Amino acid sequence: MIIAAFILGFAGSVHCVAMCGAIAAMLGGSLRNRIAYNAGRIFTYTGIGLLIGLVGETVRMTGIQQIVSIGIGILGLGMVLVPLVSKKHGQVYAFHAAVAIKFGALLHSRTSMQTVVRFVVAGVLNGLLPCGLVYSALGFALLQPSIGDTMFSMALFGMGTVPVMLFAGGRIPSVPTSIRRHSGKILPAIRIAVSLLFILRGLSLDIPYISPTVPQSVEVLATIKNDGHCARR
Repeated sequence: MIIAAFILGFAGSVHCVAMCGAIAAMLGGSLRNRIAYNAGRIFTYTGIGLLIGLVGETVRMTGIQQIVSIGIGILGLGMVLVPLVSKKHGQVYAFHAAVAIKFGALLHSRTSMQTVVRFVVAGVLNGLLPCGLVYSALGFALLQPSIGDTMFSMALFGMGTVPVMLFAGGRIPSVPTSIRRHSGKILPAIRIAVSLLFILRGLSLDIPYISPTVPQSVEVLATIKNDGHCARR
């Protein structure tokens, strides 16, 4: 399941180019700058993974992974379908694009900060921008078996976006306008697929890799807790 985080990042990287094109364009043609920028993003995603891992530890201890997985799936579907049905998806896309443009312009205006640190900081801050793709990656991370796996999952997600982002730096104007305009349709499709996967995993239908059964350890833990309650009664 953890490799799915990398696949999610790679599959959604076209969306990253379209939404954060203004930020990527500021990196120019320097490979060094693009590497520093993407390293900053991965650092932020990994740090967020640590925080999510702490939450996931509580989820694992209480043995409610299935419920959480189904809940994340339903919430994810709602976050995609409600704006689409209400015809506000374009507004969400425009808002995100506007934030990215202003952020890129602000960084570009800091001409006195021309060192590699500037681009690392840009990547770190960019990792904090609102993004539906990142939210889906956090859902994957939350269901990982340990804090280390949670951090690794988010790092893999960031690495998945790197190949396209490295190529895109300084080349945003060459991306066809039609592709950039329709890229807003890519993310909803990916998020719907991911949300459905979360629901299937929570249902535990004994489908390898897609809907595996609940680990025996979780079932034993639940049994022990129930026996403990009965004994106290």
